[in-house]
Amino acid sequence: MSTLATGLVSTAGGQAGALPLTAENNIFATVAASTGCRLPSGYNGPVALRLRNNGANILLAFPPVGGRLNGGSVNASLNIAINSSVWWVNDPNSPLDWWGIGTA
Repeated sequence: MSTLATGLVSTAGGQAGALPLTAENNIFATVAASTGCRLPSGYNGPVALRLRNNGANILLAFPPVGGRLNGGSVNASLNIAINSSVWWVNDPNSPLDWWGIGTA
């Protein structure tokens, strides 16, 4: 059974201040400019997370500290467009790295 977090509010402060994701399905209701979320670390096997931006601004998605998104730069964020979803799958060979599938 998957977990669901709705009505999420993104937070400011770059990667360190970004809202940590704790559910498998994460739906953001309020996204202020230049705010974001941070994907979790520490999984030993493949895990998929859904991230939905229903807010009024672009949502910044950050990897866990020391991680990468879609093979990009360490600790760099990716933009999640307004009214879009991205499925994230962690890399089982590198638990800090995530790959996004969908609209980003």
